[in-house]
Amino acid sequence: MNKKTIIIGAGGMARTISDTLITLGQSIHGVVDLNYQDKKEAIHDNKILGNLDSIKELIPSEYNIALAIGDGKLTKIMYERYSNLGFEFPN
Repeated sequence: MNKKTIIIGAGGMARTISDTLITLGQSIHGVVDLNYQDKKEAIHDNKILGNLDSIKELIPSEYNIALAIGDGKLTKIMYERYSNLGFEFPN
């Protein structure tokens, strides 16, 4: 089974990662915006799911996470947090 991917981050890096995943034929479930403000937004037709709380409902065996965060320290924190929960990272 191919896992769907959640992109964490909603800026320019998220758009680049989205382009790459689409080119590779990967399924993107949606985008998590660290600064979500309850607006109807999308990145390349991938809906913004909400903030980090929206990941709590996901089953790690069904989803990958792609980190699209420009801050290296925050990226490391997110990687450690979600890898400890069982998520895998394609990037």
